[in-house]
Amino acid sequence: MKIAIRLLKKAFSNTAGAIALSGFTVMAALLILLVAKYGSIHNFAVPFSLSILIMMISSLTLVPALLGIFGRISFWPFVPRTEEMAKAHAAKKGKTVKPHRENRFWHRVGEMSAQHPIKTFVITILVLGGCAIFATQVKYTYDTLSTFPKDMPSREGFTLISDHFGAGQLAPVNLIVKTDGEKTDLRTNLQQDDGIANVSVGVPSTKNPDYMMYTIELADNPYSNEAMDIIPDIRDTAKTTLSDAGISKDNIWIAGQTATQYDSRAVTKQDEALIIPLVIGLIALLLLVYLRSVTAMIYLVATVLLSFFSALGLGWLIIHYVMGVEAIAGLIPIYAFVFIVALGEDYNIFMISSIWKKKPGIASA
Repeated sequence: MKIAIRLLKKAFSNTAGAIALSGFTVMAALLILLVAKYGSIHNFAVPFSLSILIMMISSLTLVPALLGIFGRISFWPFVPRTEEMAKAHAAKKGKTVKPHRENRFWHRVGEMSAQHPIKTFVITILVLGGCAIFATQVKYTYDTLSTFPKDMPSREGFTLISDHFGAGQLAPVNLIVKTDGEKTDLRTNLQQDDGIANVSVGVPSTKNPDYMMYTIELADNPYSNEAMDIIPDIRDTAKTTLSDAGISKDNIWIAGQTATQYDSRAVTKQDEALIIPLVIGLIALLLLVYLRSVTAMIYLVATVLLSFFSALGLGWLIIHYVMGVEAIAGLIPIYAFVFIVALGEDYNIFMISSIWKKKPGIASA
């Protein structure tokens, strides 16, 4: 019993730091999502970061306590033995200890990497870099309807409307302008824009006739990326028309599903431009504090970034060229980045910690 407790203390002291840092890394990366302006991303931060914190605390307290109470029986029916225990047990039976099959495999992988570091580096860079190239080809969509099964009633209804009445009728764009009572050629000018099938006559507000609403029917799928690209054209046409009529070009508002998706795409890109550098910077700082090595911090961050783009590219290669998917949801990259980078660094942390524990000279080299 005393030996088991001593081994448990040793195992805990050797791994607690790495476990704590890996937990803080993921938790901190998730908390950075609080700076996002997009609600779905912003609201994701607190509950998931708290979940990681609770699991980390549990790993450092509850799990060791249970192992201390129940001992090796906690692993029944495959009760583990230390190397000394395994050798003693095998000696009694006149046998030799053989490493597990998976240990032999990873031992060979590690041995190959150590004996041929340059060759391993080149091959890995070529494979991961080749996959990462496809990350530049990924197409994103905010069209939730296209992700539904084809036999879903709402999608079947959209198909019928598209075939018999026009896709734009399902989700028209509503343009509201304040004309101050002035007449404009807005309807005529809008109908000349590409991608617009029809524009209704301006309808004045019942509360304030200075406000006019135009219902715009798009020629194609109003949920598509092509439809979203028309929103800036509508705004530009409205601004030019109002300006020519001597009306303030700031009195323009655009609503509807297509406009909502356009804004979602814009704010998501803004969040990505802010969150991704912050996550990289924070993880780099945590690694620097833990490893106390600028060089190690740089290549650990670099390897995880390469892994992220490689995973994104490989995923696109499979789902697009094999499964025939035309585009992926626009929110996937930012979620994938936070989890892949944060969790990927966990593996690096555990690996480096294990190396340092077994080779103390590396830490001071």
